[in-house]
Amino acid sequence: MVEGVEHHWLTVDQTMDVMLDRGEIDACTAFREGDTVTAGDPTVIDRYSGTRMEGNPRIRKLFPDNGKAITYASYQKTGCYYCNHHVIIRNRILRDHPWVALELFKALQRSKEVAYERAGQAQSAYLYFPGDDDQEQAAVLGEAPYPLGLHKMGKTIERAIQGSLEQGLLRRPIKLEDLYFRTTLDT
Repeated sequence: MVEGVEHHWLTVDQTMDVMLDRGEIDACTAFREGDTVTAGDPTVIDRYSGTRMEGNPRIRKLFPDNGKAITYASYQKTGCYYCNHHVIIRNRILRDHPWVALELFKALQRSKEVAYERAGQAQSAYLYFPGDDDQEQAAVLGEAPYPLGLHKMGKTIERAIQGSLEQGLLRRPIKLEDLYFRTTLDT
């Protein structure tokens, strides 16, 4: 834990949109405004209670464009993507079955390829931001906006490690070869 920061889990009936609207929290990373109310559903992580942002004097977006301009500018400056998922395998599994890490990487890579083939790049599921701007996104991020593997993501992960050190989340530097299993270092 970081000194001075408190962490609280939401109950199944709490949602960030209602808490923000009531002034119970000052800010939140995001909530997905939509027609479907998911409050009370423990299977939904980003639960929503129906609070509308448009015209609401108590809620406003920090970035009206959902952060598109700052995200694109950051990528153009650094060449780093915003990664938000990692797959972690227990060391005992890798000790007993060292082939698992690379095979899982290959399966995830193939899964992404199949998804691209089925839906096509222009589908909104592949856009970082709402809208129909697949050509704009491709011009900034390239044709494959969700890169996998250390060759494509190593710089981004090293940047995250450095930021974590600077913010006190890590106490010592971590090398990629110490963080990732040996069979995946060449991905």
